[in-house]
Amino acid sequence: MPYIPFTEEQKRRANSVDLAEYLRRRGEMLIPSGPEYRLASDHSVTVRGREWYDHEAKEGGGPVSFLQTFHNLSYPEAVQRLLDGEGVPCPSAVERKPEAKPFALPPSSDSMRRVFAYLLKERHISREVLTAFVRADLIYRDVMDAIPGVTFYFPPPYAPWQRGTNENTNGLLREFIPKGSDIAALSHEQIQLFEDALNLRPRKCLGWLSPFEVHFQKVLHLT
Repeated sequence: MPYIPFTEEQKRRANSVDLAEYLRRRGEMLIPSGPEYRLASDHSVTVRGREWYDHEAKEGGGPVSFLQTFHNLSYPEAVQRLLDGEGVPCPSAVERKPEAKPFALPPSSDSMRRVFAYLLKERHISREVLTAFVRADLIYRDVMDAIPGVTFYFPPPYAPWQRGTNENTNGLLREFIPKGSDIAALSHEQIQLFEDALNLRPRKCLGWLSPFEVHFQKVLHLT
């Protein structure tokens, strides 16, 4: 709502309005109680002349505070309502909507420095946690830290045929953890058993050696 200036005389007049008469004109049901009136909608609130009092909340005031408290109006709205619309919006204070800026992606980078800075400073994730995620390959490492002479490929989303090893491993993992299972219910020991079973499983593409044997250059089974 735009700012509406009021003179001191207008403010005085608004707070001098006979509250009981004002509420009756607005259709509010009032119940006579001696020299006062009780609101039919809330018997704990009494009105007398231009004053009101809430006996349950132990607070009261004049017409402006009544409209603020029970009609959820702001101060300018309450004064304007009591003065039957008096008050002129101030042109210099009319709200202006900020200009919408077109969405633009940030400039690309060959490192994770910006991501790390965001996670550290904005999301308040500890450096130890981020380092653990990097070592577990849950966050991509910097391209600058890649193995010299090795080309890295990042397939686009929804292109599983471009990452066959990943999809194949997911399928093997489903033998132990069916799709839809609650991983949180598994213990670390159970997950470690599943990892060992996959790492010790002979693969045709490795000449019937297991990933463990290829990685550590050890033979664990008879040939």
